[in-house]
Amino acid sequence: MAINKIFIQPNDVLFFRDGRPFDAGGDFTASLAFPPSPTTFYGAIRTLLLSRNETNFSNLINKSNWEAELGNITDKNKSYEESFGSLTINDFGIIRKLDGLLQRIYPVPSDILRIKDDEDCVIVKPELSEDIVDKIHFNKAISDFILPPLEKNENNLESIDNYFLTEQGLSAYLLNLDINLKPSNVQFINRSEFYESEKRVGIRRDNKSLSSEEGFIYSLEFARLKNINNYLENIESGFYLELESELLNSIDNSISIKLGGENKSAYLRKLNKDIIKPPTPQIVNKQFKLILLTPAIFDRGWIPDFIRENHEFEFDGIKIKLITALMGRYQGIGGWDLIRQTSKPLRRAVPPGSVFYFQILSDSIDSDILINKFQMKSIQDQEYLAKQGLGLTIIGAW
Repeated sequence: MAINKIFIQPNDVLFFRDGRPFDAGGDFTASLAFPPSPTTFYGAIRTLLLSRNETNFSNLINKSNWEAELGNITDKNKSYEESFGSLTINDFGIIRKLDGLLQRIYPVPSDILRIKDDEDCVIVKPELSEDIVDKIHFNKAISDFILPPLEKNENNLESIDNYFLTEQGLSAYLLNLDINLKPSNVQFINRSEFYESEKRVGIRRDNKSLSSEEGFIYSLEFARLKNINNYLENIESGFYLELESELLNSIDNSISIKLGGENKSAYLRKLNKDIIKPPTPQIVNKQFKLILLTPAIFDRGWIPDFIRENHEFEFDGIKIKLITALMGRYQGIGGWDLIRQTSKPLRRAVPPGSVFYFQILSDSIDSDILINKFQMKSIQDQEYLAKQGLGLTIIGAW
């Protein structure tokens, strides 16, 4: 299967809603979600493929024969909601091009916390006693754990808002290096260095009379990515996708697409360079953690679907137990249904940067087996969610 590396750079501001209910005249502000979900880009690429395939969109909207119109962009053996064909997102994230050099930028893992009233940061982890693994309680009714405490006093710590992690910062974090973490250091990048938030006011219009409706003022929050080209610096900010599909072979090396809310214009370019991947740590003391690079949707809220009722799972002879997890508030993921011409149901997702701690219970392990299963792979059990780039993870040491 062909692998395509793609850089998407906006030509204008972009609008990615945070998933909270919004209606002009009711809730007046549609807030920005950034980074956006990879599902937004999956839909944009899919629409591009449909248009290049000379799809009759009228047939799609009228539901007369969507299977024939979508062709090999779908899987005809599955329902419409799950029929995503061969197109798969293997990697997704935000990226900067500085003087021709591509640099990945990552969400800050939830276990990197800042000491209140201080700039120093710490990497927290569970405080484990000899038998705490056996004492962790799982409540099936509420799908929740009684979690072990952190080794630091979490009341004196706070999350690091308004920052991303650089390649240097992620490498040091994953390899569990003893580094001096500070937001002012090279390990972090302020969100304002990547994009600026812009709010714009509008008013709802009556589609019949084409006149404004009184009392229906609303505000939208857009993202304007930093793109600078002068004699001092050359910065291009955008999004990186690694897509698996033969269908993309017919797409030009550079082409315009519509992206996000209000169908803003963006420029898609195929890359001929390999992107630096996160390093793979050494698994010691039979402990490892998984960090989400993209949101994940699970049937039991925040608990991965492959975790069983005794909060354990096993594969290739390796028995593993989930110890605890750290994450922020859920991320809403919806979208627009092209065929039904309506909004997709809003689903709650575990946000990127969430961390899951695991203990290996088997006597001996092959680290390569764990790496092949989890490193830069999706932990979504449902294939149609994994194909959209949800649940992409990396392995860390703790």
